[in-house]
Amino acid sequence: MSDGVGRILVVDDNPGDARLVSYALAHEPGGEIESARADRVAAAIEKLRGERFAAVLLDLGLPDSRGADGVERIRASAPEVAVVVLSGAEDPERVRRAFAAGAQDYLVKGIFPAGRLTATLRRAIERQRLEGFLAGGTTGVDAFLASAEAIGESAAVVPPDGPARATARFRAEALGRPVSDAELGAWVGAAVRGQGGSPAPEVDRAGTVLHSVAGPGGPLLLVWGRPSAEDPLETPLPASTDPLDATTWRQLEELGGADRSFLPALVAAFLEEAPRLERATEAAADRGDAEAVAHGAHTLKSACAQVGALGLARRWSALEAMAERGDAGSWPATVRSIREEARAVESALRARVAAR
Repeated sequence: MSDGVGRILVVDDNPGDARLVSYALAHEPGGEIESARADRVAAAIEKLRGERFAAVLLDLGLPDSRGADGVERIRASAPEVAVVVLSGAEDPERVRRAFAAGAQDYLVKGIFPAGRLTATLRRAIERQRLEGFLAGGTTGVDAFLASAEAIGESAAVVPPDGPARATARFRAEALGRPVSDAELGAWVGAAVRGQGGSPAPEVDRAGTVLHSVAGPGGPLLLVWGRPSAEDPLETPLPASTDPLDATTWRQLEELGGADRSFLPALVAAFLEEAPRLERATEAAADRGDAEAVAHGAHTLKSACAQVGALGLARRWSALEAMAERGDAGSWPATVRSIREEARAVESALRARVAAR
């Protein structure tokens, strides 16, 4: 078992994504991290009631939950368990709402560099532990900030009508330079106002996590510093006739290591699951079912990115956005066009596995 990380619950209805995350957890450099899986928020809540978990890795697009709703339901059921969001792409608004609901961190789905999962989970679990102390009144704000500084976290705590107090690390990182109590308070105030509409520019630059916790004397606004994540679907694709991304495949080979069955099994699962999902999404488009189109496109976006088909993943991502806007007229033609492109990806995947 990995030192310092307990059992993890992976909540994702996409079998391929769940399989890849579980495999990565089991092959982290620091040792195997044990995990279990649920494919719905309701199923996750049942598991949390009967089993012990240190953290939840939660997909934001599930059949019984979209966005922050899943975070809220899991936090209400198991407030002591840290929640780390798994997002198919870095949607700032969706991620911001997840943090406001109590998520401790987030990861963009993909091939995680060695050690990334362990580091993220440890940070989330430590944050959850410290928040529990703060909310329970067992430590003061100053002691909380000292503890956060000791574990390398940057944080600020703001009472409703009092001055902001922050770790030295946060003061330096918040605006890229040291800041005073008064300036920090004004900066956090702008960030809080941003929660009602578009985030304040400072929030985007600093990459902060804002949410409220119940302190012994009333609610406290807690602000964690957070490193920005790289979204593979936002990175420009190199000019190439190969529909499979070379960087993703190199990362997959590194993840599989000496396990020669890993990549063939991953591709075989994709080739079985993706066509079924495509057919279901096309049927949903034909009948004008926006929710089903968005969910199908969301799942296919993640599945394609997982095997390095980033161009195809972007097509599904665009369809997901179209469905969420309700632009129904062009759905069927768009799905059929994407499905034609998918055949080239399937051929490339078969050839890549056969050549190994």
